[in-house]
Amino acid sequence: MRKILNGMAAVVLGAGLAMGPARADSTFTSQFQGGPGVNITYSTGSGTASEGTAAGPFTLTPTSPSGSALDAFCVSPDVQVGWGPDVIHTSSVLSLNTVGQSFFTHSNYADVGNRLAFLLVSHGGGDVNTDAALALSIWYTMDKNFSYTGADSTVAGLYTSYISFAGYDSSTLYGGSDAKLFVVDPAGSYQNLIGITSQSFVPEPSSVISAAVGMSASGLFVLRRARRRKGAARSAA
Repeated sequence: MRKILNGMAAVVLGAGLAMGPARADSTFTSQFQGGPGVNITYSTGSGTASEGTAAGPFTLTPTSPSGSALDAFCVSPDVQVGWGPDVIHTSSVLSLNTVGQSFFTHSNYADVGNRLAFLLVSHGGGDVNTDAALALSIWYTMDKNFSYTGADSTVAGLYTSYISFAGYDSSTLYGGSDAKLFVVDPAGSYQNLIGITSQSFVPEPSSVISAAVGMSASGLFVLRRARRRKGAARSAA
């Protein structure tokens, strides 16, 4: 019996330590930084839709686990949110540069995630015009039906430059493990976001070990109690 319980604990521990970077269940606050107003057209499940919005980044601040704020960009233009701040929960955090058309189903690019990471690495951290052009370029890259009107000539020129992907090399994984896709819990009705951060959102191994050890200890307690009962029964006989 002891071998079975220890084996069960080993399975739990092994499964926990084998968890990849995809699982997160993390909490953030998100607040829109603002940007120029534009009219955009984008893909939906049944065709296309158009609306007015603003192009710019969000300030995304990890609160559980806590961490440093980062600039993040929307990859769900069909989901409308306010300026915030809003509390959001992610169901997973993925390595952006390995995400393809199975996630970004409307993109023309098989390597869409890596191209998005390239845009973040190459053009992030600028002023309001570069941030607006970057947001528009991200929407273009993830959606073959995307178009916009309304930005000024400065933003338009930057946008044209960005979507040319000058210098892009498909053999390079841009941003490495720092380029991330934050997949929001579907129950939260919030936009999925992308950004660059070195913070890890994988559960700490110590918590997994504690859970496994706790399970093993509980099992041994039950085993010992069963043995005591069995011994008492023999004495009574």
